[in-house]
Amino acid sequence: VGDEAFQQKCSQKIDQIRSSGKTILLVSHDLEMVENLCERCILMNGGKIVFLGDTKSALDEYKRMRGR
Repeated sequence: VGDEAFQQKCSQKIDQIRSSGKTILLVSHDLEMVENLCERCILMNGGKIVFLGDTKSALDEYKRMRGR
């Protein structure tokens, strides 16, 4: 969300937090953002965890579930 400059600023701040060794909890349906920012993912459906693991596998499972 936001213009390109704001998105860049947020991305830099997230990178700064990650490099300090802290954990970030990101909730998003933006697959590109998830792919760029996340190392591990939890995929939920109907309020239940259906996948926990690496980002690529989570995105593949999400696309499979959505019929893409």
